[in-house]
Amino acid sequence: MNRNECFGRRDDASHLLVCTACRTDARIAGAWKGLRLNEPLEPADERFVGAVLRSVRRDRAAARRRRLIAAVAAAALFSFFAGLAHETAAAPEDETYASLSAPSALAELLPN
Repeated sequence: MNRNECFGRRDDASHLLVCTACRTDARIAGAWKGLRLNEPLEPADERFVGAVLRSVRRDRAAARRRRLIAAVAAAALFSFFAGLAHETAAAPEDETYASLSAPSALAELLPN
């Protein structure tokens, strides 16, 4: 149900427990009432602002480093599989069929 379909009374507390749209409207209205727009803002402490900026820069550098490591790992994995596919394609077909018919080393370990 959305706000347009709601026929309940928005000032009724029991209705706000049931209707999510009206509850959201009531919360937003309460937040706007609690916000004091005419009150002057206090100046922020320069040391605090500097510490926050350093922390944000450090987090961005760490995220950049993680993305770079992930890209390098993906490129290495891609090149490994590309090389493996190239080796498989370059192998003569006789060897591949021979390896299918030859018993594996694990076959000797299995009981009959």
